[in-house]
Amino acid sequence: MALNGTGAAARSTMLDRTGDTIVAISSAPGAAPRGIVRVDGPAAVEVAERMIRLEDGRGLATIPGHQRVFGSVCFDADLAAPAVCYVFRAPRSYTRNDLIEIHTAGAPALLRMIVRRAVECSARQSEPGEFTARAFLNGAMDLSRAEAVAGVIRARDDRQLAAARQLRSGRLARRVERVIEALADLTALVEAGIDFADEPIEFITPAALTARVDRLDAELDELASRALPAERLAETPRVLLIGRPNAGKSTLMNALSGESRAICSDTAGTTRDILSARIRCGSMDVALLDAAGIDDAFQAAPDQAAPDRAAPVRKRFPIPRPRARKRDAPPPPDGRAAHEASSAHSDANLGALADAGRAALEHIGVVDAVLLVCDVVEGVDGALLSTVQSRCGVPLLLVLNKCDLLPKSEADDGPAGAERKGAAATRRGLEMTCGGPSAIRVSARHGDGLDELRTRIAAMLADPFRPDAAGAALLMTARHRQAVAEAREALARARQVIGESFCVHEVAELIAFELRDALDALGTITGAVTSEDLLGRIFAGFCIGK
Repeated sequence: MALNGTGAAARSTMLDRTGDTIVAISSAPGAAPRGIVRVDGPAAVEVAERMIRLEDGRGLATIPGHQRVFGSVCFDADLAAPAVCYVFRAPRSYTRNDLIEIHTAGAPALLRMIVRRAVECSARQSEPGEFTARAFLNGAMDLSRAEAVAGVIRARDDRQLAAARQLRSGRLARRVERVIEALADLTALVEAGIDFADEPIEFITPAALTARVDRLDAELDELASRALPAERLAETPRVLLIGRPNAGKSTLMNALSGESRAICSDTAGTTRDILSARIRCGSMDVALLDAAGIDDAFQAAPDQAAPDRAAPVRKRFPIPRPRARKRDAPPPPDGRAAHEASSAHSDANLGALADAGRAALEHIGVVDAVLLVCDVVEGVDGALLSTVQSRCGVPLLLVLNKCDLLPKSEADDGPAGAERKGAAATRRGLEMTCGGPSAIRVSARHGDGLDELRTRIAAMLADPFRPDAAGAALLMTARHRQAVAEAREALARARQVIGESFCVHEVAELIAFELRDALDALGTITGAVTSEDLLGRIFAGFCIGK
């Protein structure tokens, strides 16, 4: 308990002491060619001037904002380190305070010496997230953008970095602010009825009020249902290989992973379960999933074979009667029994393949991207493409495999015939996708096109999170989703109160109370409504210097 109290006190200190001048190492931990120390606050220029000597002899206080100057950090009369200083004057800085950045050699010991020197000159060591907290408190960014800064810091690959940049772009804040504005107008209309409760004036009818509440609730529902959970970015992205039997999915998986993870055979149906292998695509690790082949014949077989799958098996292998205790082997089944046994085995096999195919289609809904693998010689399967597209809400790429099987030359076409055939197959694949997935040609057996395929996979996984991508996905954290859920619950309560009354002004205070609750819940997303505990928990997850 004492620890929790101490932590709460520390967080309160950070938010209450915004008038302090703070200092911290802002660059990444460890040795590097360059390191950065930040000094921020009302006395940032004075603190920096006491420890920095400029080459041209000017005082740092005379330097206007947005200037780069050269000089040295002086620790004593005989010890100094060369540095480049960037001067940012309020309010044109990250925090909207005066801010000085000291760039020097990235030796951790040297950077710590600069921080100690700044503390000697009356600065205070900053706490985690204090620079971004000041940016939020001074109105430089809303709370959702401040949380995105933490996402940028923690990003481990291009996908996570693109997602954090998308959240920082403010798309979520703009969507929420539109709802807040409409909700605030509606609340003001209801509260106006309170002031004129004694007058025969009806500012809005119950039906009209219910309709407007329903529209706001529908917009919040659409926002929550279409947004991707930011927590998924901490997981390894999953990419599903799907296609007809013998399209070369298992061979492609082995080629991309460099391991013999899947059994490769000319016999259809060798893959029954969902296999997984980790591969490297660009700067990110990807979990590649190999699913069973999908065949329409397999899908129809189980329903026909199901009634016979259990009971007839007992008749095919008669059990010897108790009185016959001889050790002789039972007689071989006659021709009809052998046919029945073979038929039962075939039915069971088709049933297992059908189940595996259905599982493959179901996995489309739980992965981050899909690769539809087709045999380039046989062409693109339009029916399967339509099925996959109808289930697919994630990026989809058409992979035309086995390009090595295209003929090298033909008598009527000459040596360039194979290339033209391959280009025609790719073009047909693109035409059949109707502007949806793009197509790429590879040879899983010989490795042709695999490097480009890795690049395309990395782009597919990162593109939905790019702020400038068409139809970019919207990200929401668990805190954002909770706020939207609370707002919708308040709207539901308001709807219930409206439904139980004949006139809005009779229950205007109750309705306004629920609408205010919805406003407060949404305000926690952008930071319009906050508490010290909420801010402390958010910014405590940052590193020092950010």
